[in-house]
Amino acid sequence: MDIGNEIRDLRLENHMTLRDLAQKTNLSPSFLSQLERGMTTVAVDSLQDISHALGVDLSYFLNVLKNAPSELPDQIIRSYERPVSFIEAGKFIHHYLSGHLSDSSLFPEIILLLPEPDLADVKSVVFSHKGDEFVHVLKGSLTVNYHGEIHTMREGDSFLFKAATPHNWYNATLQTTEILVVHSPSPFLSAAPPAE
Repeated sequence: MDIGNEIRDLRLENHMTLRDLAQKTNLSPSFLSQLERGMTTVAVDSLQDISHALGVDLSYFLNVLKNAPSELPDQIIRSYERPVSFIEAGKFIHHYLSGHLSDSSLFPEIILLLPEPDLADVKSVVFSHKGDEFVHVLKGSLTVNYHGEIHTMREGDSFLFKAATPHNWYNATLQTTEILVVHSPSPFLSAAPPAE
């Protein structure tokens, strides 16, 4: 999808000028004009503001198809080539960091967590599953509920824990949070062949 063309089409459908959209998003008309013409890229935070102003969900502009591990690039994945693997519940944007997930016991991904509109629903949910989980905050702030204790993690903080312990993490701020998560074992790991 050409995001710039989609933004322009939606803007015109909503009978908005570039100046109108700029006022609703706090982005400059010149930046929006360049974006519509494909001359610049846009951060997720700004794209979220644009989507709200145009009356659509952020996922409208993003690839929401869940990529199978075999469809991702091999070995080295450049930051500028990293695909959106899937969008979960319209608020978690997952980027897988390997194209060989079925061959490894590790599952690395970067997740963007959009601000939570209703924290009451999120706070009451906890998860537990097999293996270990490593979380490193790349940007923003992350709230972690681990075994009933609430912790606030900030940029540069890390957390390694047993995933069988009831846990949850979420974004309790008004800004996007970006985290690196490594799961072990990987849910994509091929089943081991039966012993002979």
